[in-house]
Amino acid sequence: MYAANRKIKEIELAYSYKLQDGYLENARKLTGEVYIPINILLTDVSKAYDTFRARVDFDSETVPEGSHNFFVGSCRNYLAGIDELFKRGADAYLTTTLDTCLRDFNSFVRESIGATTPVVKSIFEGTTSLLPFFSGRHRVPLTSNSRAALLVPKFSIKFAGLEFGYSKELLAAPLKSREFEKRFQTEVLALKSLIKEVTLGSQSRA
Repeated sequence: MYAANRKIKEIELAYSYKLQDGYLENARKLTGEVYIPINILLTDVSKAYDTFRARVDFDSETVPEGSHNFFVGSCRNYLAGIDELFKRGADAYLTTTLDTCLRDFNSFVRESIGATTPVVKSIFEGTTSLLPFFSGRHRVPLTSNSRAALLVPKFSIKFAGLEFGYSKELLAAPLKSREFEKRFQTEVLALKSLIKEVTLGSQSRA
């Protein structure tokens, strides 16, 4: 029985790898129509941010109006380009991870254009598993416009059948803030890496 179960798991794993390989192979066929255009849009908005960032005074969170308008225009051009691709159904050919990450990034950029303070989504979770008495999971999301929410570290505590955790997500931040800088630069690199995994395969890690 043990040998049979192990063999079944090996077959299931091999089948999963085969499906993944086929999935990526089909995605690579759309490199020119989907992945390269998205990569170009990310490169353009990233270059625009580098120009904008050089003129930002992060201590006072000020920037010349012309530079601010320039980057806002670049963000809107990026979002319009992505929206146009999605209208043509390009998102149907994205890997699941890239699709999710790209939509989160787009929402962050879109909401940040008009943001005057950071917007943080805090999530408190609790799980009880005191069987045979009861078990359950509770999730409480809260949205805050205070920077103080960013200072609270994430944590997860388990004790005697109870589990408590806290996580947070930056939903938006002023374009001239360090909060925007950190998430923008981190996610552009992550998105480009996900694109390379499709277009270059294992070579992207070389």
